[in-house]
Amino acid sequence: MERIPSSFTSDPVFKKLGKIARVGALTDSQRRAYYQSLKIYRDNYAIAETERNQGIAEGFIKGKVINYPSSFL
Repeated sequence: MERIPSSFTSDPVFKKLGKIARVGALTDSQRRAYYQSLKIYRDNYAIAETERNQGIAEGFIKGKVINYPSSFL
């Protein structure tokens, strides 16, 4: 069977299974490129989240230092 029956396509478990099967069908070089791309994406996401969280913390500290009303925090 090459395709998942349409009655299962809305189930998240089968969606994930389909993604895994597609990755499993890649050649070795395609799989390496896929995982390298995924690593870059995850690294960039982690960097952006860290920067965002640091910005929030810095803004919170600055807000406390210049005594903004607590309704703004």
